[in-house]
Amino acid sequence: MSVLSRDSQSLVVAGVPLGRRPTVGKACGLPLFIAGGHVGPTLCSISFSRQVSLYASDIPWSRGRERVAACRRSHCVNHPPERSESVGVQIVDFLPEHGESFRQMNLDWINHYWEVEDADRLFLDHPQEKILDPGGAILMAIDDGEPVGAVALVPMGEGSYEFAKMAVDERARGKGIGWLLGTALLERAREVGATRVYLESNTILEPAINLYKKLGFETVQGGASPYDRCNIQMEVWLT
Repeated sequence: MSVLSRDSQSLVVAGVPLGRRPTVGKACGLPLFIAGGHVGPTLCSISFSRQVSLYASDIPWSRGRERVAACRRSHCVNHPPERSESVGVQIVDFLPEHGESFRQMNLDWINHYWEVEDADRLFLDHPQEKILDPGGAILMAIDDGEPVGAVALVPMGEGSYEFAKMAVDERARGKGIGWLLGTALLERAREVGATRVYLESNTILEPAINLYKKLGFETVQGGASPYDRCNIQMEVWLT
């Protein structure tokens, strides 16, 4: 419950240009929101190169909000969080040395509300075999060299993937890291040809549910869940 399995790919959100510019899929003349309260280049979609830097433009937040409203109506970009302090946070591919952080951040939030279940242990103890090897991805949020968040994309078959195992370190919450992870994961899902992304959660996690809605997820009635704590199922179609 609850993009970049290629060589050294990362999404760097920063205030200065550090890497190559993104390859633009198409332009729509409307702003792409990034962390830091500003809008960046006027893009609709981005195909990430080995390292991409998105950086703030001179367009103020107040003007950007007016323009993104029009963009949302045309489904160009998702609605950004109102505030973010995540400038400098990197979204990178999972590496073996991230295994313990991925596991512990998830165990921490699960144990805070419920008990860890068998399905949790299956994915957290064996991320390579259960997530990556079947064609999925795990993204890590890195701040000042330390992992502060994680999320997984798990293949379900027939073009469907699960948005799973999203966790943000308690010390880093409220900084927009969940938004960065979520948007990066959906971009990765598009890159691998996903048509649908599905998730399971619990309505007690109100901030998470609100985030999923901002990412475009809608409530559905799914099948039986392997998690006793699941009381809501959501999906977003990418086509």
